[in-house]
Amino acid sequence: MHRRFLLAIAGLVGLGMTFASSARELAEIENELSAHWEKIRTYSAKIEMNGKAAQGASTIEMNGKGSLEGMKKDATMLYRMEMDQTISLGASEMPNKMLVVYDGADVFTQTSMLGQTMVFKSKPEEQSQVMPGGGREAFKRMHEQFEIKVMPDDTLNGEPVYVLELRPKQNVTPQPGTPAKSQFDKALLSLSQKTGFPLKMLMFDDGEKPIMTLVYKEYTLDPELDAARFAYTPPPGAIVMDADSLKQRGETP
Repeated sequence: MHRRFLLAIAGLVGLGMTFASSARELAEIENELSAHWEKIRTYSAKIEMNGKAAQGASTIEMNGKGSLEGMKKDATMLYRMEMDQTISLGASEMPNKMLVVYDGADVFTQTSMLGQTMVFKSKPEEQSQVMPGGGREAFKRMHEQFEIKVMPDDTLNGEPVYVLELRPKQNVTPQPGTPAKSQFDKALLSLSQKTGFPLKMLMFDDGEKPIMTLVYKEYTLDPELDAARFAYTPPPGAIVMDADSLKQRGETP
């Protein structure tokens, strides 16, 4: 399975934790939800994903379940995402275990498939998608990559939600060392109005066809978490790559 395709999955899972806008109404939402996140010390949630993506003349189907955790260290929210996936291509099914850890300095994306474990190391700003974090810095990064507008409010699982539409900026041309093109043309992000936590994200291709659904369930704010879960060491035998080495070879992270 192509490395960039698996990294895109990790980025899409994490994207639901951040959002932004430049309009006045959106700025008010940004201030409100940023205030929620400033009070959060830790979080945890279960996640489910289902999606389809074109791979040449074939279609890849992805289904997965896992967990997402975060812990604030100083002013930085560390995070850990674990997911068991099944990736189907025609009659072929490939199980994949994915682990993503942000330790405050680097993002480590570990995938284990077909008996091989690969690890990709990068900086948060080198991710093709914005990863979890929330707060003012996350809003700043999203302003740089997306045009976002407020959609009508909705209710999910009994919670009132803000719904935001995200569209990648079309005038942003990736330069060497900058994040790759977004993996979707439009996304609808539903955020709890009382906590700011994401409840659902639906992504579309350029033909307005749904390609990925992420659902965040049973979330808890300020649970007791072990700080050791947000440290990472590659397992023995893993193939480790990093964004710097790829840039030196002229590839896009």
